[in-house]
Amino acid sequence: MSEKKRMRDLKSALNDLIDQKLAEAVREKRSQYLEEVIELLQRLQTRLQVTDDQSKVLEVMTDTLQNIRGIIEEHKETTIADVYLTAVKKHTFELEKDISVSQSESRFKKLEQDAANVRFIKSLKRTARSLGSISRDFSNILRKLLNKPTRAYEPWRQQIPYQHVTEYHLYKADELLKRRVDGDYRHVTDIILELENYLAENYYESDISGGEPEVVPAPSFDERVNELLQGTKKYRNDLDRQVEEDFDTIRENLLHYLERVGTMERRSGFYQESRVEKRASRFRDVLDNALEEWNEANLQLLDKTETVKEFVGFQKELDEQGMDFIDSLATFFDSYLKKPIKSLQNDLQGIQSSIQTYRDKQNKEAALQLIDDSKKLMAKLVSETKDPLNELIEKTQLSNQANLFSERVLMKANSISEHVLFLYDLDTDNNPPDFNFRMITWRLLLVRSLKEHMLNRLQPSQQHYEDFMVQVAGDLAEVQEVIEVNFDSALELFENADGDNDPYSIVIEAVERTITKLDNTAETVQNKQEQLKLVVIDGCREFSNKMLNLVHNGDSKELQLLDAKYKVKQKAHGWQTKAGARWARIQDSFAVFRRFIGKKVKAYLSVARRFLGFEEQQAEQVLKTDVATYLSNTDEKIKELPYIYRRLFNFDMETDRRFYVTLNENFSYLQKAFESWENNYPSTFAVIGEKGSGKSTYLSYALDDFFKQREVKDIHLVGAISSEVEFIKLMERELDLENVDSIEGIIEAIRNEKKKKVIVLEALQNLYLRNINGYAALESLLYVISETKESIFWIVSSSLYAWNFMDKVVSISEYFSHMMRTDKLDARQIESVILSRHRSSGYELYFEPGELQSKSRAYRKIMDQEEEARKYLKDAYFEDLTNLSEGNASIAMIFWIRSIRDFDETHFYIKPLEVTSVEMIQDLRPDVLFTLASIILHDTLTPSELSKVLLFTEQESRLMLVRLKTRGLLRQDGDRYFVNQLMYRQIVRVLKERNIIHLV
Repeated sequence: MSEKKRMRDLKSALNDLIDQKLAEAVREKRSQYLEEVIELLQRLQTRLQVTDDQSKVLEVMTDTLQNIRGIIEEHKETTIADVYLTAVKKHTFELEKDISVSQSESRFKKLEQDAANVRFIKSLKRTARSLGSISRDFSNILRKLLNKPTRAYEPWRQQIPYQHVTEYHLYKADELLKRRVDGDYRHVTDIILELENYLAENYYESDISGGEPEVVPAPSFDERVNELLQGTKKYRNDLDRQVEEDFDTIRENLLHYLERVGTMERRSGFYQESRVEKRASRFRDVLDNALEEWNEANLQLLDKTETVKEFVGFQKELDEQGMDFIDSLATFFDSYLKKPIKSLQNDLQGIQSSIQTYRDKQNKEAALQLIDDSKKLMAKLVSETKDPLNELIEKTQLSNQANLFSERVLMKANSISEHVLFLYDLDTDNNPPDFNFRMITWRLLLVRSLKEHMLNRLQPSQQHYEDFMVQVAGDLAEVQEVIEVNFDSALELFENADGDNDPYSIVIEAVERTITKLDNTAETVQNKQEQLKLVVIDGCREFSNKMLNLVHNGDSKELQLLDAKYKVKQKAHGWQTKAGARWARIQDSFAVFRRFIGKKVKAYLSVARRFLGFEEQQAEQVLKTDVATYLSNTDEKIKELPYIYRRLFNFDMETDRRFYVTLNENFSYLQKAFESWENNYPSTFAVIGEKGSGKSTYLSYALDDFFKQREVKDIHLVGAISSEVEFIKLMERELDLENVDSIEGIIEAIRNEKKKKVIVLEALQNLYLRNINGYAALESLLYVISETKESIFWIVSSSLYAWNFMDKVVSISEYFSHMMRTDKLDARQIESVILSRHRSSGYELYFEPGELQSKSRAYRKIMDQEEEARKYLKDAYFEDLTNLSEGNASIAMIFWIRSIRDFDETHFYIKPLEVTSVEMIQDLRPDVLFTLASIILHDTLTPSELSKVLLFTEQESRLMLVRLKTRGLLRQDGDRYFVNQLMYRQIVRVLKERNIIHLV
């Protein structure tokens, strides 16, 4: 094959590689990405054209943002770098590894574009070739003389590592393709930015002052979406030309080097395999880094847009809540203030008109009757208006409405993302967009701003709702007094006319004054209503504008101002604090050794002194108080708290699922037990815990989550059921059994049921009485459970101390395959119980160091480092709280409330925990302690039941329970008495110390 034909074939193969295989792979990858972007814009445009409902527009935005995220995530899997590198590797492998070709004349001629060194090299090559030609010609002359064959001209050749050269220069297309990546990915960025701008500027404009907000897709947004769509389509249609231009450039660059490789201009040894691999690695790094930067930028911009969308949704809900509150205020003011006052005015005007008529006719008798009747009528009407007001004042109705509005708004705010990425210094013109970012506590900032701009202004302490109502009631009382005094005077004048005073004038003038007074009162009422309305309207608008500007425009200065504004007001660390911290760290290494030696010496001396009788054991120092003081302080502390805080930490209310902290086992332990039972393994389940530890909550959520497909019978045991007869009646009633008069009958009836079911028995401690004949019902239940556990999945709950006692008496644990403790929360979970509620209040926390912590080496070393010191104090507090509450969430909340030293508009200040010894409990007589222990074991008791347990007379039992209730140790519900939750931990501690109840 001639060299010319071979070169044509090589060039044809190279063109095929570049134009068909590589270009097509890149074209397909880029086209796929752009087609998905075009399809997304088309769907958005179509849905906007047919959508005119506000909620659906927001739904369209949500779907579009999710689809954009899907496109980004999908194309992160296989990038254009992967496609290109794979194609190059695959198709260059088919090329010849090395080729040898004649050097063209251009390798010898000087060209204008040649560098100086290249020109010099070409001069040398021409000289060498000329000398070689002269030498060959002289040699051929001699050969002819000697009759030998002459030598033909042999052109200079170049050895080309063809495969490596091609690979290497194809890999040099990284910057070229990177520019195309910038163009492709720019379209997604523009869509994200346009969606955010629409959401922030056009989608929802607050119109809380009245009427429905006008929320439709703005025409300008439709046009902008169409512009984006047409621009992307045009860009996509231009893709073939782009790819052709790009690969023409790649081809020219490759051919340029192929002509020179193997000559003095470009050594063949340059294209070693290791260098080619490095070039491929660099190609991947350049494109992957570019793609990673684009994806990261677009995802962060997407997160920002979703934050704006979330805020816009919250803004809509806030406006709806505001409108509801304004409507409720309007209803309240109309029903209790405006209409009654207007009615009084109308009645007074009618009286005034009638008196004037009687005056004109000099109808004295009719006037007397009218005045007397009107006085009584007005007294009745004013009383009917004033009495409901006084009742509302007593109930703090208006304050409660404001507090309820605040609570609802804060609960809505609790659904906002706690932390978001805050983007600032955004430059969208760069490719990819350039910005700085940081994580911010978004929900906390939002709640604080809500409080500042609206909720704090609506607080009763700011608006004085009851004072306003008292003022209105006082005005009405004044009206009544004016009517009574003046009408009585007029009646006296009618009977005893003195000639100087006109009784008609007295009445008419009095009515005019009261009407004027009522006008003023009505104006006051109207002004108050308008004031409250403006607080809501202006507060919503100010809050929305400030927070939207913060998150949409990335106003970092505003964020700094907010941070500074809400930062706790503390003294700056003085030089003494910093010096003390440094000195503590310096002393640390010496202190370890000194303390070790000192403790050892003291320990030995202490043992020796006690042995010789020179030293007495010192009792633990605790803070002492009496029950009344303890309860009074606790109640007072609770009443002082903000309304929302009292709601969040009301341990008598059912736990909101958002604040429910599950145990380490979560619900999986119950689920496993249930699955075993469904697989014909006879499982049974017991939930055990102290009073207030969340047994009922646990079961409530578990039933909702796992047993929707099963028939469930939830039985809550109330009152002591101790006999077999009572138990049979209970089962007959709760399970709808007929003609059952024995335990065997119950078992038979259950076995005859066709469907398997779940039975929940709550408060198992009510199924026995602690006396010699008080366990028949419990034993009957255990027998029924053991005989029916194949067809019934039995779940029971019991208080901890009752369970331990029943285990000693009837070995109850042996009847249950799975047992769950709800009162063993660890420090992390107790912290979550407290802080999940606290965060919803919008306040910050400041933990104060105790005396022991202030002396601690660990704390002293970090006390000049604010964040570390705060974390140390917080961790230490919750560790102590967990130990003191023994993992009981309700008890932990009580101690938390007692730990609040003070609070202001932004912070709660938490003092160290105190171990409080209640002197009245410590000093109680044995019979009282045994009464308390009995109630702990049964949860609740009546006087009759207590008499059976402790063998008191019923009268003695009643007097004992009443005395303990009067002291605050017990509370009463009907005829049943139970331990005051505020005193539960102190009572249990004393009973354990006296060895009356035990933890098994």
